Amino acid sequence: MFSFPDLAAASGTVQRLRIVQAVAALPSDFDGVVPWLTGVSADEAAEPEVRLAALVHLVRRTADERLAISLR
Repeated sequence: MFSFPDLAAASGTVQRLRIVQAVAALPSDFDGVVPWLTGVSADEAAEPEVRLAALVHLVRRTADERLAISLR
């Protein structure tokens, strides 16, 4: 079972942003990505830049999923 990374363990904003980007790039059928991005975007302990990046990737991902569903 895949374990999502702990952002608090990463040292520095740039590393945390790279983690968010890497998780967001996982395949669309990969379970847990949307909840993880949602959690990061709502985490008040995270830097604003990291929260915003998670939110942007979350919106992109859910928009893509909604488009795929509507095209079926």
